Amino acid sequence: MTQASRGAAGGTQRAGARASRSTRPQIEANGGLGRHSAVIAGGLAVALIVYAALSGPPQPTRRYIYDTPSPLLEAAYCLAVAQRVGEITHGVGAVKLEWYLREQTSYWQARALRGGAPDGGDTPPAQGAAPPADLAAALAQGRARLVADSSARGVNEQAHLHLALQRCGERSLAQGARLRSME
Repeated sequence: MTQASRGAAGGTQRAGARASRSTRPQIEANGGLGRHSAVIAGGLAVALIVYAALSGPPQPTRRYIYDTPSPLLEAAYCLAVAQRVGEITHGVGAVKLEWYLREQTSYWQARALRGGAPDGGDTPPAQGAAPPADLAAALAQGRARLVADSSARGVNEQAHLHLALQRCGERSLAQGARLRSME
């Protein structure tokens, strides 16, 4: 290939490059792409306003530990956690841990006897007050949920119990429990 033919070929390439540039949409001086972008932006704004109006106010949801459906089952789950950790330590763990486990067990037992109601700290219900009718079923469900959660594929039981004990402890503190072992 001679230099003249290369120049001619290069000239056609440059001319082709200029031609392809001229077919691109030109951005207007004000920085927009014209009426089309204004119509699309306006349509999106209207759609967003309609969606927000139709969706209504957000519904308040109560969230319980490990997606338990009620405060009674939450209490049963946390009670099962404290009892299971106590079974593992056999009462010969660190003194602070054993004390904490007794307090957690006491708090969640009292809460379960109140039907899951958090008020009252770790004091049991009034003398002669009947426990909820579904207490035995709730305690069994709490234990079953804990077994299912801690024995799920890929879950380390010790790690799950450790985290569950932390979450239940934080939950009890948030609900007003006074844990002397934490002082």
